[in-house]
Order: sequence, then structure tokens, then C-alpha cells
Amino acid sequence: GPAKMPPSEVARIHGALVKTFDAPEIKEAMAKQANIIEIKSPEVAATFLKSELAKYSAVVKKIGLEPQ
Repeated sequence: GPAKMPPSEVARIHGALVKTFDAPEIKEAMAKQANIIEIKSPEVAATFLKSELAKYSAVVKKIGLEPQ
């Protein structure tokens, strides 16, 4: 979501994701495609995304990639 999203909205969206991916038909569809979905807490997700952004930003800078 956007920066400074209210915690109540983060919790609402997180709850909807957990409920959706916990549904038997979704679990079955994901298993048929060999997909593994792990819904982590919003805090864990934010930490992961920040680390990925830092990692790939460094790669982009190192290779000199410019926006087009």
C-alpha cells in the first residue's frame, strides 16, 4: 500500500489475504500449480521488501542502469 497507510487498513487487507489464501479451493489451485504461498505479518513483509529494494537498488547502480 501507499506510504503511511493507516494500521487499521493494513490489518484489514492482511486479514483479507489470509482468509483468501486459507480457502480450500485456493489452496488446491495453488498446490496444482506447485505454488507455495506464505502470508507473513505486515511487519515481516515490510522488512523483506525494504531489504529487496536495497539489494536491487545497489545492483542497478553498480551496472549503471538508467530509467528509460
